[in-house]
Amino acid sequence: RDDMTVYEKDPEASAVVLCHLTTVKYQVDFLNYLVDYDVKKRIKVLKEEGREYANITIPYIYNPEDEYGLEQIEDFKATVYNVENGKVVKTKIGKERVFTERINEDYMVAKVAIPQVKVGSVIEYEYRLHSNIFFHIYDWNATDEIPVAFAKYELTIPVIFIYNVETTGLQPLASQVKQGTIQFKTSTNDLQNLSSCHTNIYTCVGRDLQAVKKDRLVWNEKDYYTKVTAELKGI
Repeated sequence: RDDMTVYEKDPEASAVVLCHLTTVKYQVDFLNYLVDYDVKKRIKVLKEEGREYANITIPYIYNPEDEYGLEQIEDFKATVYNVENGKVVKTKIGKERVFTERINEDYMVAKVAIPQVKVGSVIEYEYRLHSNIFFHIYDWNATDEIPVAFAKYELTIPVIFIYNVETTGLQPLASQVKQGTIQFKTSTNDLQNLSSCHTNIYTCVGRDLQAVKKDRLVWNEKDYYTKVTAELKGI
């Protein structure tokens, strides 16, 4: 709600993740396997210190010397919603506000400082991470250091890849698995040589997830996040 000033389930929260949506799908390009991560997140700022969540960082792998080490951020866009004089004012930004920084020979980080954020703002951003590292799926965190009202993860894997998909953490997620198919071309001819492959589609949903707050006695609080992991077992 635009007029929400306190998150009832955690009155001390400086911000709340209203929704966190992630879809992970394999793409087949002439028998080359690629993975797309589509991420969308919406955050409500409730206190002054909550403005820090307007600073977005997205790590990714980019090593031109490694055949399977090429990832890139695509289609980043963000919108800030503010209520001024009783009207909702939108501020939109695109990929031109994204700055990249190399961390080491393998890792880069994309950084975005979203402007016009104040107490009461709603921040919404989305992007696609395009990866050719087809044998590795990133862990997905359902929880965060601030509360999460709604989180949904959908992972689609061709059956030729045998993954061990697990949910860990103290806060439960509703999970299900169903079957689907993907189609792909086996040549550059658009009208011929089409093939298909069965897939397993994993869906995990969390609601009203509590914050996992930083604690000086805990080495890494992310170890206690509720998350979904996918480990490749075979092909």
